[in-house]
Amino acid sequence: MLSVVARNVKEHDLIAPGQTVVVSVSGGADSVSLLHVLSRLSQGMRFRIHVASLDHGIRGEAAARDVQHVREIATRSRLPFTAGSANAPTFAQREGIGLEEAARRVRYDFLAKLALRHDAACVAVGHHALDQVETILMRIIRGSGIKGLRGMRMSSPMPYHEELTLVRPLLNITREEILAYCVENRLEYRHDSSNDDTGHLRNFIRHQIVPPLLDRYPHLPRSFERLAAAAGADHDFMESRFKNAVLPLVEQQAGAWRISRSDYQSCHEAMRRRLLREAFRCLQDRKCELNSDTTLEIIDWIKGAQAGKVRDLGEGIQLRVSYDSLHIERRDAEQHFADYRLIASGTEIPLRGPDEINVGNLRIELLDGERRTGRSTAVHVPVGADLRLRTRREGERFRPKGMAGRSRKIKDWMIDRKIPRQIRDQIPLVSLDGAVIAICVGDTWHLADRLQMRTDSGQFRTLVLE
Repeated sequence: MLSVVARNVKEHDLIAPGQTVVVSVSGGADSVSLLHVLSRLSQGMRFRIHVASLDHGIRGEAAARDVQHVREIATRSRLPFTAGSANAPTFAQREGIGLEEAARRVRYDFLAKLALRHDAACVAVGHHALDQVETILMRIIRGSGIKGLRGMRMSSPMPYHEELTLVRPLLNITREEILAYCVENRLEYRHDSSNDDTGHLRNFIRHQIVPPLLDRYPHLPRSFERLAAAAGADHDFMESRFKNAVLPLVEQQAGAWRISRSDYQSCHEAMRRRLLREAFRCLQDRKCELNSDTTLEIIDWIKGAQAGKVRDLGEGIQLRVSYDSLHIERRDAEQHFADYRLIASGTEIPLRGPDEINVGNLRIELLDGERRTGRSTAVHVPVGADLRLRTRREGERFRPKGMAGRSRKIKDWMIDRKIPRQIRDQIPLVSLDGAVIAICVGDTWHLADRLQMRTDSGQFRTLVLE
């Protein structure tokens, strides 16, 4: 076992010379043997060890005795040691997650803080070949895709703390080999009784599923090792494809990803899944994964989603559908509508002249007399008319050109032009004696077909809209 771990460390670059590695030790056979092997290798391979053990607050005095056992091992081995404590049940209740997930979270948080404090390059854990079998079986049961079939890797980013590396030097070593190593080297280890509770899926697989499979197929761990390697190679290929062919189609802004609906539809479904998962993972702080069932539900939802529809993805992330794009974004992200010139909803500014008005990137001027200005948008309006720059009102109508003087609801007119729902109440318009005579969309002022104006005075002014 010593030679296998040494080869793993070298071939997979798990621990470099001169580095410090935090070794997570629970007191069980796996982690105790891991610490013993790494201790024997550390001098020749020139790396340092810091031992860590956490009481999760689940098993009372038994857990405290486990931590004390690890402390004694570290002391005898003359290795630095740090003990930690947490309250996983309270954390689970507060976060609304299962106890297993809570224990995993508090453990990795503890290890990450310790690694950063001691400038450690990585954290080593005692996962072995049967753990790999259990992990892959769990993911199959939960409906995982090819990413899940990779199982655990010899080296990977630490969950929730991707700036650190998690290494598993025992991943290709069986439980029987570990127990034999403990006997050979007279290593004392403790038994965690919570691992006997088959109410938890992993324990059920460990005690009820794996043993009969091993009896019939003794080489099961090696078969799963090959499966994980093959799935990993396929996953890496698709990851490369995603980065080179799909990610360039995505516009990334602070707190938001956007892809056009046409580009999204042109992607293979495998790439659509990857897009949703990657955006979700990157946009939220905890780096949680979007599970397979939810991903498939979202893909199906997108097929029938109309513009303006929003779906909550959890963790403060939402999927929003606009006329031509899909937006995966934080709910608190600022939305960007650079193609529109907007004013505040409820704005109402009388236009009396002769002063020039500048608001929301708009320039409006009211000139005396009926005159040609040479400017693209100029409207002749009666002297004394009530002119206002404002936003739309509920149920308001507009007489757009090309409709032979017929009116249309401004809401429907905006929908036809695919103006996002979120900004329709910020679109600038000009009214004359209460009737809308001009609406600004982007750089263009759309004028009414026939302006309803008072003509009794016969005197006019020129309204310039830019």
